[in-house]
Parts: sequence; structure tokens; C-alpha cells
Amino acid sequence: MGKPKKKKAINPIEGIKYTICGEWFPDVYPALRSLKWSRGDEDPLDTEMRLFCSCERWAFNRLLEDRSREELKKEGQGTFGLNSRFCDDAILKAKEVAESQKQLLALEIEETEKKLARAKRKLGWAEKDLAKAVKSNDTAKIEKGKRTIHGRKAAVKKLADKLAALQAHKENGTIPEVVFGGRSLWKRVCKGKASREEWKNARQDRLYARGDETRGGNLNLRMSRRNGEFSLSVTISHLSERKGTDSKGRPIMTRAPRVTGKLWLPEKHRQKALMLLLSRTPYSVELIKGR
Repeated sequence: MGKPKKKKAINPIEGIKYTICGEWFPDVYPALRSLKWSRGDEDPLDTEMRLFCSCERWAFNRLLEDRSREELKKEGQGTFGLNSRFCDDAILKAKEVAESQKQLLALEIEETEKKLARAKRKLGWAEKDLAKAVKSNDTAKIEKGKRTIHGRKAAVKKLADKLAALQAHKENGTIPEVVFGGRSLWKRVCKGKASREEWKNARQDRLYARGDETRGGNLNLRMSRRNGEFSLSVTISHLSERKGTDSKGRPIMTRAPRVTGKLWLPEKHRQKALMLLLSRTPYSVELIKGR
């Protein structure tokens, strides 16, 4: 056995990043509904999440067209009714998806090459088995060998076609089609094993906001603690209305209402969360709707 490596020392100045998973129970909703942005009987929080996810998918396609972040931020606010921060966060999430797909492309090419090599070896073995069966005039093994070879040739062709498509993406600087909501769920919908309602819900089930040091933590998804309990308030930005313009021609908006509720955090993370709030350290929050 080799000598164990020493753990790299952590620079306290850089800080430590960690993730806390909790559960939120929204109970106070604004009475106002938007005739322009809401659909059916959905509540304002569902509307905000749907608009955010739609903005992320829209931004993803525009980024593939080499549109700039600032250009999309300005256009996205008018298209989806979100405030500038939510819109910008949706664009950055879309950018993360695009960049991760580019990184995964190289890994997928490597993995497909290995699978194709294995499939070709298996085909070679099957062809040798068939040759032996023919030589011994074993009818049963000949028929079985033919079926095996047919299946393995199909597998080789499928992997070769996939590899060629992946390599074409690499050469052209593109990425394979991204299925928001999950490719596996979409396949189940196509086979009739899942409903389109499940598919729709999976495509509009989250809301994300980055931390902001200048705003004491997070402006759009804000944690707080009162009387020993944590709570979370979510800005419903599509309910903000324009009331004029400033000296530079930028729109002046009314203050957006919020959805608030109790936030449950695991006992082991509560002290960390409290220190985070007291120090006004910026923190990012991603809200994901339970199934």
C-alpha cells in the first residue's frame, strides 16, 4: 500500500461552501392574481416558477445562437414578466446547462467508444461460434447463432451511429439536444407510461436565486429567523407593476408581493444557517417543488 496523501489545507479566507436541504411550507399568499401572466387557477407561486423555467429554456436556445447575456436579460424581463434578478439567474442557469453539456460530450464520446469496442468483440465471438456450429452441422446452434449475430450487428450499428453523431457535434461545436424535464420521463410519456401533466410539472417545478452581498443575503428568496423558527419568503416578481420611468428611462416598478411560510431545516444545519443570517453572508437558494 502506498503512503496516504495529506489532505490539502483549507484557506479560511476562501471560506467553505456547503449545501443545506430543507422543506418549506408556504402559507401566506398575495390575494392579487395577474390576468396577463397566470393560467387557470394556479397560485402566484406556481406562476412565478413556470415563468422562471420558461425563461431558462428560452435563454438556453438563445445562448446557442450566441446572443449576449445583457441582451437576453433586457428582452427576457418583458417576455416573461420577471424582475431583472430572476431573469438574470434563469439565464445563468441556462448557461450552466449548456456548459455542462459541452463537458459531458467528451465523456459520452469516450464511453460510447468503449461500448462500441465491446459490442464488436461480442459480435466477433458470436461469428466464431456460428462458424463452429456450421462446421459441426449443428442445426440448433446454427439458428441460435444467426439470431445472436443479427442482434449484435444491430447493437454495433446503433452505437456506431450514436458515436458518429456525437463526434459531429464535437467537430461543429454544437451539443446534443437537451430535454428539459428529463429525457427518461419524456420517453415514458411517449410510451404512454407517464402523463403529459407529469411532464409539464417536471418542466416548471423550480425557482432559483443567487446570493447578493449588497442585499444582505438573497433578495428574491430570503431566509429569516424569528421566535426560534426559520422562515422563507419568495418574491413574486410578475405581480410587480410599472409606475413610471427614472431619469435614465428605466422602468420604476411597484414593490413585488411575497409568498411566505415556515422553513424546516435539519437540526445539524440550524446553527450554520443562523450564523449565515447574522453575518449577512450571501447565500443562493433553489426551490424545487415536491412530487
